[in-house]
Amino acid sequence: QNAQRLLKPVKVIIPYIDLIDFPSDWIRTRRDHDRFLSLIVCIAFLHQYQREIKKHNSVEYIESNIKDYAIAYKLAKTVLFNTFAELEKPVSDFYSALCLIVEQKAKEQNISALELEFTRRDVRAFTKMPDYLVHKYMIQLLRLEYISIAKAGANGSRHFYKLVEQGKSQKTFEGLTMPEELRHRLKAKNEEKKDHA
Repeated sequence: QNAQRLLKPVKVIIPYIDLIDFPSDWIRTRRDHDRFLSLIVCIAFLHQYQREIKKHNSVEYIESNIKDYAIAYKLAKTVLFNTFAELEKPVSDFYSALCLIVEQKAKEQNISALELEFTRRDVRAFTKMPDYLVHKYMIQLLRLEYISIAKAGANGSRHFYKLVEQGKSQKTFEGLTMPEELRHRLKAKNEEKKDHA
């Protein structure tokens, strides 16, 4: 939580953006394309203290790396992409942030994101949002089955929630560069740069 409070506004650059192939549907509609890139930026931003801060024309920035891409790719395929069609943007953004934090906490505990249980209080601490908004958005996510109640609190005690896996047709991702493939392309590009140096 302390680390989150200390996050600074810093620009994020995706240096490998020209090496990513996107599904043709994404390029046509732009929405999924833009949201996927926003997700990569969001992940890099959350990890800003593990990055070197660079400067260009007195503007500070950090660079997204392959690990960020791999996390975005995994999140997109498991939990995120169905949200774009049916959730309003504030709820969709809230859900994206929730998924990122759950993924991070699950990794710390060595379990999958879908196994991690969390309370409304946890979500409030993660997102720094007022309770009435967290309550409102979580009710919508429950109703649409993006989250479920893992343990119901008796006599007014706290409920524990879990993310629900969002099935998305594999076809949706046909053409999206896999993390391993991107790693090879980036390596080849860097070697090419060295040769021309």
